[in-house]
Amino acid sequence: MSYRKYIKRRRSNKTVVLKRGCKKWPVKLIDWVFDEGWNDFVRENGVQEFDIVVFKHQGNMVFDTMVFDTSWCEREYYNDQVTKPSRKSMKKINTNDQHPSFIKALSSSDSRNRLYIPKKFALANGLSNGEMILKYAENDGSWKVKLANHSGMFYYIQAGLKEFCVANGLKKGDRLKFELTRSGEKPTVTISSMN
Repeated sequence: MSYRKYIKRRRSNKTVVLKRGCKKWPVKLIDWVFDEGWNDFVRENGVQEFDIVVFKHQGNMVFDTMVFDTSWCEREYYNDQVTKPSRKSMKKINTNDQHPSFIKALSSSDSRNRLYIPKKFALANGLSNGEMILKYAENDGSWKVKLANHSGMFYYIQAGLKEFCVANGLKKGDRLKFELTRSGEKPTVTISSMN
């Protein structure tokens, strides 16, 4: 592992801390392999086989993490700060999350050619081919883009995507929430920044 040389001398214990949102997972490290605590991180973040987990060393053996599926869409993570939310807070959560949504970090190819969307999301909401309207929550206006799929395996937004990204100053690494605010013949997706 190439990162060893940067942190090996600073390692004073055999535990690392993995962070995602406000949640932290202590994980034992044995011969540079995650051990006790890793299964908790995997389970609570919905990590599946072939997913990609990105680690960013923050110092002192603390790592910020991001979890992506095989289409490079970030897996949703619900940051529950309260173990047992009240009925009032539950109602607020339900009201805000009434539209289907997913979170994705833009890759370098997303802002140029096509943006892959989760297959499960596409199938569950009848998104396969045709026109789609994109709106950016922080700016006025809307953009027509083309929605397509490859043999029913990969679903993506293509024609019009570059213009949308340029107009709204979106770039590689931006974390965005995609919310299907209108379905039908011309579905509308409202995108908001999670940075």
